[in-house]
Amino acid sequence: MKKALIIALSLMVSSPVSGQEIAQINLRLQEIRNRDQSIRLNIAKSQQKGNIDSLIFYVEQMSKIDAENQKYVDEIIHTKRIPDGLSRESYSAIFLVVDHADISYQKSHFKTLKQAAKEGKIEQSEISTLYDRIMMHSGRRQLFGTQTQSHTRIIEGQPIPQQVCYLWPVRRSRTLDKRRKKAGLTSISIQVDTYRKFANYEMVWDKS
Repeated sequence: MKKALIIALSLMVSSPVSGQEIAQINLRLQEIRNRDQSIRLNIAKSQQKGNIDSLIFYVEQMSKIDAENQKYVDEIIHTKRIPDGLSRESYSAIFLVVDHADISYQKSHFKTLKQAAKEGKIEQSEISTLYDRIMMHSGRRQLFGTQTQSHTRIIEGQPIPQQVCYLWPVRRSRTLDKRRKKAGLTSISIQVDTYRKFANYEMVWDKS
């Protein structure tokens, strides 16, 4: 089955793919996207509640899920080109799997996703996010301000630890909003407010 899938996918660049094959890939990628997001939602909830046992369990599950997802995405884009004709959700799933991988996996697929962004398959905001993540994992300043580092702060008298996000250092911070707009991202001030209102995190950004 795996060998047949690889052969079929390798022919996508030069020959049309049947609707049934596209439907099967879309279905699998939708499942992958749901698993990727669900496990991370459970981790966020455990962090907010300060439930360490649940947090450890979900982090272990996330590692297994991510490894399985990365294996499937490798099979799809082993030709160094993302197939045509997939749904928007499927292209988003491919991005999420690469974005949530380690830096070696991210680097190995960055050019492929960058080309997909030029073709309109991957959103410009997504490729900008992936670029920032690679920069952060390399210990370098990001360019679009999409990446943060989360730390737990214990406040005396409060039973639940508070999560504080610090924006990873940004290169050329004075023109940050201009770059974000071009990449299809909101202003950095809106991003800070969003973290506070919807993620219940305090977000800190120091331009210096």
